Amino acid sequence: MKSQLTSFRPVLAALTAVVLSCVFAGETTGEDTIGKLVNSAGLEWIIGSWEAEDDEGRKVALTYRWDLDKHIISLHYKDSNSEGRGMIAYIDSQEKVVYSYADNRGGVGKGNWDEADGKAILRYEHTEVDGDTQRLGFVHSRVDSNTMRVAIHSLSAAGELSSDSEMSINFKRKP
Repeated sequence: MKSQLTSFRPVLAALTAVVLSCVFAGETTGEDTIGKLVNSAGLEWIIGSWEAEDDEGRKVALTYRWDLDKHIISLHYKDSNSEGRGMIAYIDSQEKVVYSYADNRGGVGKGNWDEADGKAILRYEHTEVDGDTQRLGFVHSRVDSNTMRVAIHSLSAAGELSSDSEMSINFKRKP
């Protein structure tokens, strides 16, 4: 039987993208980049390497780094069974942050962001190579400078988050 975290592992890589949703609250001007938006929102704390353990004690690693002169954030995800890469960017003409993801098993994902009650929310869809699709919501909270908590919710077809999270994960910053 798969653990809950194992069944969500492809979408855990989306964690960083959600934090960027806080930038939607402010107005933007031409030529904004993800770097400028993250900086103005005080969200640069997400950049770096993070680690958590699943319910079976296996490590899950996430690394977020600036790339292309802070026009994108590159993401690297790895656990004991899979590895993936993601990219987060800001589309200035549409005033939105976009996220795309692919893993070594042929899975791909995309997401949309929102902000509510000071929390960043990602509505994310991940499609496995066999066509199986998962839709999940990730509600992100900054616990302290070295801890990020992510509550994972089921997501309705209309994009509504379930009222209770299915699980919560604390990621610790790696030294």
